[in-house]
Amino acid sequence: MRRDQMTNDKHDPISSPASVSANLNERLAGEFDSISNASLQPTPSVAPEIALDQLRAADRLVILTLNSVYTFLVNDPVNRKGLLSGGVIGNDAVQAVLEVASSAQDHRLRTGERVRFYIISGPSIKRVTTSVVTNLIHRRSGKAAF
Repeated sequence: MRRDQMTNDKHDPISSPASVSANLNERLAGEFDSISNASLQPTPSVAPEIALDQLRAADRLVILTLNSVYTFLVNDPVNRKGLLSGGVIGNDAVQAVLEVASSAQDHRLRTGERVRFYIISGPSIKRVTTSVVTNLIHRRSGKAAF
């Protein structure tokens, strides 16, 4: 290959698939070397729905509603229990049970619906119903339930 062709190929926006692949692999290798252990944690997924029957212990749900933001840290996925904070609850986390407030009981939390939390406080239970959910973020725990 001539020297002037080599120079033009580097600046040519249309490269061969092999050169694009090699360039991408070099970049990824460099980025991987600079990744810290903290960034190897599972990335959150933003979705229009979350399958509640697929929750794991230590999963974190961020529920954005028309009026508030709630964070729910799952500690008992089978019973949908966890620590709830945000919204009308405030910054101090409380034990709560999560329930979908829709008529369709298909174990899915969806945008466009409301969420119902049952706050467990000693012998009493208080129900909190959110405004309509506008966005959901699900951060998976690093360990799978077996």
